[in-house]
Amino acid sequence: ALRGGEADLSTTNTSLAISAPAQGAALVMFDMAYILYNEQTDSSSKLFAHMALALDPNLTEARILLGDIMARNGRLQDSIAMFLSVPPAHESYIEARRYAATLQAEAGEKDEARATLT
Repeated sequence: ALRGGEADLSTTNTSLAISAPAQGAALVMFDMAYILYNEQTDSSSKLFAHMALALDPNLTEARILLGDIMARNGRLQDSIAMFLSVPPAHESYIEARRYAATLQAEAGEKDEARATLT
């Protein structure tokens, strides 16, 4: 989930049924990314989040975390792309769209921000 435009994955259910070893390894990589994110170690956090996605491309929480890291480091376009990649069925979809629209507005993309919210 997002909290005030920042990743709040403390309530994310990562105790899902693991159907393959790669999926379990992806969750381990994601957990490391989240720990490092909380310690403001963005480059290492980003590395572990990318490793998680390489192992499980459907791990949306890693995309949300990457989006927040990128926003925190001024990479607005990359951040927007990550938040817009959250699938509609995900619990953080609406929050991710709102945050993407906020970032688009900050980047001067007012029309894109409106389109993101509709």
